[in-house]
Parts: sequence; C-alpha cells; structure tokens
Amino acid sequence: MTRSLGTRNVFSASTIDQIPKQVAGGLMLGDPMAIAVPDLDRTDYLLILGANPVESNGSLCAAPDFPGRLKALRARGGKLVVVDPRRTRTAASADEHLFVRPGTDAYLLLGIVHTLLAEDLTKIDIEVNGLEELRRLAEEFTPQAAARVCGVPAGEIVRLARELAAAPTAAVYSRIGTCTAEFGTVAQWLVDVLNILTGNFDRPGGVMFTRTAAVELFRTGQPYTAGNWHSRVRALPEALGELPVATLADEIETPGEGQVRALITVAGNPVLSAPNGPRLDRAFRDLDFMVCVDPYLLPADPAAGAGPAVGGRDPGAADDDRLRSGGGRRPGHARRDDPRPGAPRGHRDSGLTVRGQGSGGAARRAGRRQRARADAGRHAAARPLRPVAGRPAGQPARCRPGRAGAAA
Repeated sequence: MTRSLGTRNVFSASTIDQIPKQVAGGLMLGDPMAIAVPDLDRTDYLLILGANPVESNGSLCAAPDFPGRLKALRARGGKLVVVDPRRTRTAASADEHLFVRPGTDAYLLLGIVHTLLAEDLTKIDIEVNGLEELRRLAEEFTPQAAARVCGVPAGEIVRLARELAAAPTAAVYSRIGTCTAEFGTVAQWLVDVLNILTGNFDRPGGVMFTRTAAVELFRTGQPYTAGNWHSRVRALPEALGELPVATLADEIETPGEGQVRALITVAGNPVLSAPNGPRLDRAFRDLDFMVCVDPYLLPADPAAGAGPAVGGRDPGAADDDRLRSGGGRRPGHARRDDPRPGAPRGHRDSGLTVRGQGSGGAARRAGRRQRARADAGRHAAARPLRPVAGRPAGQPARCRPGRAGAAA
C-alpha cells in the first residue's frame, strides 16, 4: 500500500513498543529481528525489567502458560526478580520486587555492568568486540552513582550483579516499560550486554534465539541501517521503514510541502494508543480524507474524525504474524465480535471461535473472557455517539482501540 501511494509517512505502534529492542539488535547483531528470549524452562535465575508477562503472556517472549512457567522456575529452586515502578501481578509473584524510578532502567543496568567489570565477574564465552569501550563507558556509572538516579540502593545493585554472575544459568529480560523511555534503546542494548557478560547469551538456560514456525517474511538479508530518511517537521529518523508515531500530529498540523492530508489506519486507533491522543483527535478532524480498515465497529470509539470504515482480516491473524516473526508459540484465545453489518442472520463470525491448543479449562476460561467482553461491549454501546464528518447523525464510523494505525 505504501509503495502504491508513494509515501514514506508510515507509522505504527512499533515506535511506542518494541522498536528500541530491534534497533539495538540491528546495531549490535546486524539483524533487527534477532531477539534473544529467556529459556524459561531451564534457567536458574530470571531478572525481568519493565515487563508483566503474567498479564501479557510474554509479548516478545511468548510461551503457553507463562505464569505457570514462572511458578515452575521457583518450584525447582530458581529465583525470579522483577524490577518495575509498579506492583504488577508479575512483581507480586516474584521472589523479589525492586522498585525503580520510571525511565531510569539504563542507569540501573549500567550499575550492574560496572560491578561485573570492576569485580571481574564476567564469563564471556562468545566472540565479542568493543569490550574496552564498554569498560570505559561504564566506569563512571558506579552503583552509588546509579542509585542516586534510579532509586535502587547501591547495595542492591551490587547484589544483583553478583547473583547474576553466580547463578548456574541466568537470563535478563526486558519489555515495553524499558522501551518507552528516554534511553530505551540503550536499555535494550544493555540487557544483551548483561547476558553476554555473564556467559548466558545464546546458551541453554540463558537467552536463546527462536526459530519461526513459518516462513520468515521480515528478514531481508541486508545489513541493518537506520535513519535512511527523516520526518518532515522534526527531522526524526526512520527505523525499520517507519517514522515515530509521536510526530504524526506534527505532520498533519504543520503546513507546507508534504503535509499529511489523508490518513489510512489499519487495525488500530491512534487516538487511544499514540502519545497525546486529544491532539491527534483534533488533527484528524482537519484531514481531507481518512479511512479505517478494521474488523470491528465500536460505537463508543473516539476516533471521530474517520470517514468510511471497511472490514478487515480475521482478528486472530496477528497471532499468525508472530509465527512468522519468531515471537513464540500461538496461544489459545477467544475473541468476541458483534455481527458485521449485513451479515446473514445466525452468522457466526470467526471472532467467536476458540482457537489454539488448550485444555477444557482453558476453553472455559476463554468462554468467561468472551462473556466479559460481551458485557463490556454492551456498556460501551450505551454511551453517547458523536457523528462523523460527512455522515448523518446516528451513523458513526469508528476504529477499534488497539495499535496505532499505518498512515499515508
């Protein structure tokens, strides 16, 4: 679509999600899709930063029954440590929860790196370069200096480093909480640095690289580059063919050559998922044209600037993408979708089907979630509606809340 439109104005949720991890992988390993994930079933020590896999089932590190695997880790004598500003469900289930000041994970990680190098606790077992540059970089980030910024006591930082080094196997894993921060890419790089320094990179019980269950559509075989072009208004660099969605409103509001005047969103609602949603909402109302492609029509959705809304693909297809990108095994799930406008009476949409592998208990839990979503949908439908520009009152078209949409 973007090629046919001849535009480089492509935005998605990736730039407010995992792209810092991919940029770090591209710069460090040459492949932005090379994402090492914890070997959950064999590790002895798991340090999680800014992730809540008990709720999310793992995201970049996806596995069936992630909560059960964390329980199994502790049951076999392993240790689970969570670093997070919030008392998440994952933090509550851990052996230890360390509160960190939001956005300062890179300081904490550098403090751990400093300790490993200063106390000669490293066990590097793969070929690396840049070790001396790393040593110089980490020199000023003593545990005491890191503690003043991140809020984790210096003694705890030193202990974390020693525990990671002493564990028979260990894995450090981080997710969106460490990505959506000022030094998100640095934090993602440091996670892999720690796994390398402790001898747990590409090793059973440490972090390992997955194999896709289907063809790898996202790998080009070309050397990784970024910043191949920049956004018009703020000159922000491109990454993996996308511009930061944080600058989408700038591109719509700022007059001049190349100003965005039309928008296509696919399976997303940037008014809810992108930064500064109210500003985007106002900007969308000034567009000449906007279309939403989505399998859902939710009357209470706030993306009121949309014009026509057209049906999209099977809502479960996002999980198929993960099979091609190495994200992990497809989990069982259930989704509810009200019948499409004009669907035959009694038609059962694919969104009502429980899919994936699971026990009868999993199916029952999925059924309960389906009923909860139905109740939520009925409550949402009772809210006041806002008409869409160019449509009669009572005929709103909305995008489904979710990922920030692709724009043109």
